[in-house]
Amino acid sequence: ESEQDFIYTNVTKAGDTLICSWVNRVIKDKDGEPQFYISIVKDVTKELYKTDLIKQLSYAVEKAGYAVVETDREGIILSANEQFNLINGYQHDELIGKNINIINGRKLTKAYYKSVWQTLSSGETWDGEFINKKKDGSTYRCQSTIVPVINEWTNKVDYLGIQKEIE
Repeated sequence: ESEQDFIYTNVTKAGDTLICSWVNRVIKDKDGEPQFYISIVKDVTKELYKTDLIKQLSYAVEKAGYAVVETDREGIILSANEQFNLINGYQHDELIGKNINIINGRKLTKAYYKSVWQTLSSGETWDGEFINKKKDGSTYRCQSTIVPVINEWTNKVDYLGIQKEIE
Protein backbone atom coordinates (compact mmCIF):
# COMPACT_ATOMS: atom_id res chain seq x y z
CA GLU A 1 0.00 0.00 0.00
CA SER A 2 1.35 3.42 -0.89
CA GLU A 3 -0.47 5.46 1.78
CA GLN A 4 -0.60 5.17 5.53
CA ASP A 5 -2.02 7.68 8.02
CA PHE A 6 -2.13 7.12 11.75
CA ILE A 7 -2.00 8.71 15.19
CA TYR A 8 0.84 7.64 17.42
CA THR A 9 1.70 8.48 21.02
CA ASN A 10 5.35 9.38 21.59
CA VAL A 11 7.22 9.98 24.83
CA THR A 12 9.97 12.61 24.84
CA LYS A 13 13.29 12.30 26.69
CA ALA A 14 11.79 14.57 29.34
CA GLY A 15 8.93 12.10 29.80
CA ASP A 16 6.25 14.28 28.19
CA THR A 17 3.63 12.61 26.04
CA LEU A 18 3.17 13.87 22.49
CA ILE A 19 0.36 12.69 20.29
CA CYS A 20 1.43 12.87 16.67
CA SER A 21 -0.42 12.54 13.41
CA TRP A 22 1.63 10.74 10.77
CA VAL A 23 1.02 10.90 7.05
CA ASN A 24 3.21 8.51 5.06
CA ARG A 25 3.43 8.18 1.30
CA VAL A 26 5.41 5.94 -0.99
CA ILE A 27 6.58 7.74 -4.11
CA LYS A 28 6.78 5.38 -7.06
CA ASP A 29 8.33 5.69 -10.49
CA LYS A 30 6.39 5.35 -13.73
CA ASP A 31 6.67 1.56 -13.50
CA GLY A 32 5.12 1.50 -10.03
CA GLU A 33 8.38 0.75 -8.24
CA PRO A 34 8.95 2.48 -4.89
CA GLN A 35 11.57 5.22 -5.17
CA PHE A 36 11.36 6.92 -1.78
CA TYR A 37 9.10 7.59 1.16
CA ILE A 38 7.71 10.86 2.49
CA SER A 39 6.54 11.18 6.09
CA ILE A 40 4.92 14.24 7.60
CA VAL A 41 4.52 14.39 11.35
CA LYS A 42 2.41 16.92 13.23
CA ASP A 43 2.06 17.29 16.99
CA VAL A 44 -1.71 17.18 17.61
CA THR A 45 -1.53 16.86 21.40
CA LYS A 46 -3.09 20.26 22.16
CA GLU A 47 -5.82 19.86 19.55
CA LEU A 48 -6.82 16.44 20.90
CA TYR A 49 -6.76 17.65 24.51
CA LYS A 50 -8.94 20.63 23.52
CA THR A 51 -11.37 18.33 21.74
CA ASP A 52 -11.50 16.07 24.78
CA LEU A 53 -12.02 19.05 27.10
CA ILE A 54 -14.89 20.31 24.94
CA LYS A 55 -16.51 16.87 25.11
CA GLN A 56 -16.11 16.80 28.90
CA LEU A 57 -17.50 20.32 29.32
CA SER A 58 -20.43 19.55 27.03
CA TYR A 59 -21.17 16.43 29.04
CA ALA A 60 -20.98 18.36 32.32
CA VAL A 61 -23.28 21.11 31.02
CA GLU A 62 -25.81 18.52 29.82
CA LYS A 63 -25.73 16.61 33.12
CA ALA A 64 -26.08 19.83 35.13
CA GLY A 65 -29.31 20.61 33.28
CA TYR A 66 -28.12 23.76 31.55
CA ALA A 67 -29.77 24.85 28.34
CA VAL A 68 -27.34 26.07 25.69
CA VAL A 69 -28.21 28.02 22.54
CA GLU A 70 -26.05 29.64 19.86
CA THR A 71 -27.36 32.55 17.80
CA ASP A 72 -25.90 34.83 15.19
CA ARG A 73 -25.77 38.63 15.56
CA GLU A 74 -29.35 38.97 14.38
CA GLY A 75 -30.59 36.49 16.98
CA ILE A 76 -31.14 33.61 14.55
CA ILE A 77 -30.77 30.28 16.35
CA LEU A 78 -27.84 28.31 14.90
CA SER A 79 -27.79 25.44 17.38
CA ALA A 80 -29.36 24.38 20.66
CA ASN A 81 -28.77 21.49 22.99
CA GLU A 82 -31.41 18.97 24.02
CA GLN A 83 -32.03 20.69 27.37
CA PHE A 84 -32.84 23.97 25.59
CA ASN A 85 -35.33 22.14 23.38
CA LEU A 86 -36.81 20.31 26.37
CA ILE A 87 -37.25 23.41 28.57
CA ASN A 88 -38.90 25.34 25.76
CA GLY A 89 -41.05 22.48 24.47
CA TYR A 90 -39.77 22.57 20.90
CA GLN A 91 -38.32 19.94 18.62
CA HIS A 92 -34.80 20.74 17.42
CA ASP A 93 -35.86 21.48 13.84
CA GLU A 94 -38.56 23.89 15.05
CA LEU A 95 -35.92 26.19 16.54
CA ILE A 96 -32.99 26.15 14.11
CA GLY A 97 -33.19 29.15 11.78
CA LYS A 98 -35.79 30.92 13.93
CA ASN A 99 -35.21 34.15 15.81
CA ILE A 100 -34.47 33.77 19.52
CA ASN A 101 -37.53 35.97 20.13
CA ILE A 102 -39.57 32.79 19.61
CA ILE A 103 -38.98 32.20 23.35
CA ASN A 104 -39.30 35.84 24.44
CA GLY A 105 -41.93 35.99 27.19
CA ARG A 106 -42.55 39.71 26.55
CA LYS A 107 -42.54 40.34 30.30
CA LEU A 108 -39.49 42.62 30.45
CA THR A 109 -39.12 46.18 29.19
CA LYS A 110 -37.63 47.18 25.86
CA ALA A 111 -34.99 49.09 27.82
CA TYR A 112 -33.99 45.84 29.54
CA TYR A 113 -33.46 44.05 26.22
CA LYS A 114 -31.68 47.10 24.79
CA SER A 115 -29.18 47.00 27.67
CA VAL A 116 -28.60 43.29 27.03
CA TRP A 117 -27.76 43.93 23.36
CA GLN A 118 -25.60 46.96 24.22
CA THR A 119 -23.56 44.82 26.59
CA LEU A 120 -23.15 42.05 24.03
CA SER A 121 -22.39 44.46 21.16
CA SER A 122 -19.54 45.91 23.20
CA GLY A 123 -18.01 42.42 23.42
CA GLU A 124 -18.88 41.94 27.07
CA THR A 125 -20.55 38.97 28.74
CA TRP A 126 -24.09 39.54 29.98
CA ASP A 127 -25.48 37.88 33.13
CA GLY A 128 -29.04 38.21 34.32
CA GLU A 129 -32.55 36.85 34.25
CA PHE A 130 -35.06 36.41 31.47
CA ILE A 131 -38.69 35.47 31.47
CA ASN A 132 -39.06 33.11 28.54
CA LYS A 133 -42.08 31.59 26.85
CA LYS A 134 -42.47 27.90 26.10
CA LYS A 135 -44.13 26.56 22.97
CA ASP A 136 -47.33 25.95 24.95
CA GLY A 137 -47.44 29.66 25.91
CA SER A 138 -46.48 29.24 29.56
CA THR A 139 -43.61 31.35 30.87
CA TYR A 140 -40.65 30.59 33.09
CA ARG A 141 -37.80 32.51 34.70
CA CYS A 142 -34.23 31.59 33.94
CA GLN A 143 -30.78 32.70 34.98
CA SER A 144 -28.78 33.37 31.82
CA THR A 145 -25.24 34.09 30.76
CA ILE A 146 -24.64 35.21 27.19
CA VAL A 147 -21.14 35.35 25.77
CA PRO A 148 -20.06 36.85 22.44
CA VAL A 149 -17.85 34.32 20.64
CA ILE A 150 -15.97 34.43 17.35
CA ASN A 151 -17.17 31.72 14.98
CA GLU A 152 -13.92 30.26 13.63
CA TRP A 153 -15.56 29.23 10.35
CA THR A 154 -17.18 32.55 9.47
CA ASN A 155 -15.02 34.95 11.53
CA LYS A 156 -18.26 36.57 12.67
CA VAL A 157 -19.45 37.18 16.20
CA ASP A 158 -22.08 34.72 17.39
CA TYR A 159 -23.63 34.53 20.84
CA LEU A 160 -23.57 31.55 23.15
CA GLY A 161 -26.28 31.55 25.80
CA ILE A 162 -26.32 29.27 28.81
CA GLN A 163 -29.38 29.24 31.00
CA LYS A 164 -30.88 27.42 33.93
CA GLU A 165 -34.56 27.47 34.75
CA ILE A 166 -35.31 29.14 38.10
CA GLU A 167 -37.88 27.16 40.04
